[in-house]
Amino acid sequence: MNPDHHPDHDRDLRDAFAQQRRSDHEQAPAWNPDVLRAPSKKETRRLPMWLPITAAVAACALLSLVWLRDEVKTSPTPDLAALPEFFAPQGEPLFASLDSGSGSSAMPSDSLLPVYLTIQLP
Repeated sequence: MNPDHHPDHDRDLRDAFAQQRRSDHEQAPAWNPDVLRAPSKKETRRLPMWLPITAAVAACALLSLVWLRDEVKTSPTPDLAALPEFFAPQGEPLFASLDSGSGSSAMPSDSLLPVYLTIQLP
């Protein structure tokens, strides 16, 4: 047996713990299980934030489709024979004004480059 251990120490500790337990019970709020069973307040249903925005975008898209459909119905059909020919050659060649008689093999765009970047082929 431990010589420092006295039965009075155990009794003192038990009394201190019992006093602490009583103090805790006095200070703690009362447990009321009826609060858990009480009906909660009726929750109001709110629409998500994205729903009105999505509905507005969908409405705009539908209105624009209806508007475009009405525009297509009312516009006259163009006569394709009256359109100009885009790929028929007219007039002189595109680079006819450039000096091509000098005999150099340089491309017309080479004049835009500095001299040290121009490549001269034999």
